[in-house]
Amino acid sequence: QLSLRASSTMNRVLAHSGARVPILQAPMGWIARRQLATAVSRAGGLGIIETSSGETESCTAEIEALRATGLPFGVNLPLRFLKDDAMLRYVCGAGLRFVTTSAGSPAKFIGPLHDAGIVVYHAVPTVDLALKCVEAGVDGLVVEGAEGGGFKNPEEVSTLVLLQAIRSRVDVPLIAAGGICDGRGMAAA
Repeated sequence: QLSLRASSTMNRVLAHSGARVPILQAPMGWIARRQLATAVSRAGGLGIIETSSGETESCTAEIEALRATGLPFGVNLPLRFLKDDAMLRYVCGAGLRFVTTSAGSPAKFIGPLHDAGIVVYHAVPTVDLALKCVEAGVDGLVVEGAEGGGFKNPEEVSTLVLLQAIRSRVDVPLIAAGGICDGRGMAAA
């Protein structure tokens, strides 16, 4: 059982996500589907359905099945890999609450997602990208250090160093990603 001290950032993450604990599952391509996302959401975190596979019909079926459970969950939109705007249109019309974006600039997606009432967190590997995303209007950031498995900074900045550098420049909620594998790592983040 996790014991977490409440802070204003944790409270904003929980308010944005609907999760009971501030843990978001990574949107791993072809892996982050209903079974994994359901288990994470049932455990109190926020399961995330991937769409990076490009399998629009399969992903929408996974989203619909998870939505039917009533559990909180999110969807990831990997901007560089979206073939067209079909998934964006689907997500905006599906009544979803939370989306993470990654792999590209979220600037042109923020308006439609916010208009649909969706909270948007963007995965960032650098301070510069974090600043651009906050300026574009994201609600929060997923800070992806060199230890993470996503789109990383080629300079290999560690998660904890990057997290602190970004925190010193922005006041949006931050999710630490990469190299956190136990409670001590969560406490450090």
